[in-house]
Amino acid sequence: MEELELAAHLRFDQDMNDVLSFLRQRGLKETERTLLNELQNAKVVQSGENEAKTDSVERVREACGSDFKDLDQCVREYEGLQNALKTIVSERCKPELNCLLFPVFAYLYVEFITLGKSSIAEEFVKKYGPQHEPYYQEYIRQFACITTATQLAASPLALFMKPKRTLIRLSRESEREMDRILVDLPVLGDLIKSNVSIELTENPARTSEAMENVRGCVLGEAPKTLNKTKVFSGIFKDLTSSSVVQNGAEHIVTEEKNSDKASKKKKAKGKDPSNLKKLKTDPNAPPWNRIPLPDMSEAWKADHSAAQAESSKRCKSLYDNRPTIYFYSIRNPDASACCFDVSENSNLLAIGYSDSSVYFHSLTPDPLKCLKSASELESLSVDSDELDIEMWDESSAKSYVRFCGHSGPVYGVSYSADKQLLLSCSEDSTIRLWSIPLRTSLLSYRCGMAPVLDVEFGPFGGYFATGDADSAAFVWVVERHTPVRVLNKHIACVNCVRFHPNSNYVATGSDDRTVRLWDLLNGQCVRLFTGHKAGIQSLGFSPDGRMLASGASNGDVMIWDIAQGQMMHNFNSHTATVCSVDFSRDSSYIASGGLDEQVIIHSLLSSSSIVDSTLLLDAGPSARGELSSCSFRTRNIPVQQVHFTRRNLLYCFGVKSQ
Repeated sequence: MEELELAAHLRFDQDMNDVLSFLRQRGLKETERTLLNELQNAKVVQSGENEAKTDSVERVREACGSDFKDLDQCVREYEGLQNALKTIVSERCKPELNCLLFPVFAYLYVEFITLGKSSIAEEFVKKYGPQHEPYYQEYIRQFACITTATQLAASPLALFMKPKRTLIRLSRESEREMDRILVDLPVLGDLIKSNVSIELTENPARTSEAMENVRGCVLGEAPKTLNKTKVFSGIFKDLTSSSVVQNGAEHIVTEEKNSDKASKKKKAKGKDPSNLKKLKTDPNAPPWNRIPLPDMSEAWKADHSAAQAESSKRCKSLYDNRPTIYFYSIRNPDASACCFDVSENSNLLAIGYSDSSVYFHSLTPDPLKCLKSASELESLSVDSDELDIEMWDESSAKSYVRFCGHSGPVYGVSYSADKQLLLSCSEDSTIRLWSIPLRTSLLSYRCGMAPVLDVEFGPFGGYFATGDADSAAFVWVVERHTPVRVLNKHIACVNCVRFHPNSNYVATGSDDRTVRLWDLLNGQCVRLFTGHKAGIQSLGFSPDGRMLASGASNGDVMIWDIAQGQMMHNFNSHTATVCSVDFSRDSSYIASGGLDEQVIIHSLLSSSSIVDSTLLLDAGPSARGELSSCSFRTRNIPVQQVHFTRRNLLYCFGVKSQ
């Protein structure tokens, strides 16, 4: 093993020397200097990790002696830690200190495997593994399959078990109690000091309920300083730039002229577009020029204006009306439907299938048409009043269109803001950009060899984000073949990615049971949300930008306050994977759909228990008005996508197979 590691290091050094030589030849001095700094930092970190690991292994080796006989001192101390926590004097400290048990269990198992004591490790996991909480059992089953150091190095758990990866937050009282317990457990005390980060707070010890909300991930909790980073969670009010401001000002002036009671001061404010712009400014919104945003096309501005007009016809929240749901079922397709996406105006549906095909459908009576050929377009008169109609080929009208180009299952699809482009990602490690009017593939992107699990366009176009099975997420610009940001702090598959409504941030959900929020300005992680007990499968931002929802494979849906960096709600409503979550357009309630064949809607104004839809049918208006949650069950069809329209109607999608 040591010879293999030495050879790998030598190859890496040679590769880095070749890269530096290439940069030097091309005169890329800034890039060369940056790479040298990163390599130097990596060596320092690696040296520190190796020293911590060596100290820990040596201490375990000293405690256990040259030959392991039955249960050694380490195992006895672990049992002693369990007993000490059961009989702890201060009951207030027990919930916080119980968080030590699983990390210590995991690091001890890794040490046993590293030392080649697989028989001790097997006994250890059989005896103490079942005693841990149900949400840790998946990790424990993975540990049980690892019996050699080679298997450990190749396992994703090796990334989890790096020194100082796990963080536990303790009150001062809990720290004193921990120190008192570890006086009699020197080996475990050394193990905790070398491998677990302890963050102290001045707050009182937390309750069992509070601790359950942050447990579930082997990484522990988020560093307190990380979730206090400034985040611009507001949205742009003036989305159509100066044209909307001018039109709005003219509208105000017109109203004032028609009003006899309007004062001169009020008229002056109405005539000044800058006053209206100030009125529309969200104090939490980022500056327009914080990151480069694409120019808004006239078609996009017109569509945005239509959306604003349509918002006046929006259905109210659950307290006023029961939700109206349209369920679309795809019956007996030739292949399994892997992913769905609905355009922002709810007119178009895209579906990715396991046979590598992509379909897009019209959800309105209007068929999908293709642009005429270049020669036919040249013959049209530019001055024609019906040019917008004449440019389309009427003979190509269809209710759906099929795209082919991938060589593996399609895991993600996403429409652009102007509905002219469609992105798809696949197991074949590629992302394809499709033109809907031309019905052809425009570009193909690739970064690595891992399957790409999700893709999403930015809310204003221009950017898109992807997540892959190699624990990385990327942010791209449509015009470039290489990513502009690499987001790589996850330690398991990145299953889902979502853009914040102001396009300055990207959220990622991973099988490492964490949700991260990334700042596109510098590519840094500015929020880390822990508390899920299973891998994250779906994400969704509220339209006002304040909240982020995440759905997991165990059926949990959690709502996070982005500005505060804290959990707001935890809904344990589903009994299977949550495939999709979406907020209503007024951000007052959230819908989720899952493999348990249910659509569940929660009001965010007040949370209570779930009420079955059959009870709603018999309830009067007053009873329905008091409900804050409701569930709707399909006829044996998993709910794979939920989508709120501009009028707060809920569209749901699933596949009905024989």
